[in-house]
Amino acid sequence: MKAAFLIWIRQRIQGRKALTEIERARMLIAAIDRGGIPLNPAR
Repeated sequence: MKAAFLIWIRQRIQGRKALTEIERARMLIAAIDRGGIPLNPAR
């Protein structure tokens, strides 16, 4: 998550275009794999 956050910060500072859907999906999958986002919130 830290790496994804740093990427987001760098893009905001540099004024680069927004993340593509594929980049955002990869960041989401990485966060899920690290356990940062629960797939089943009822647990």
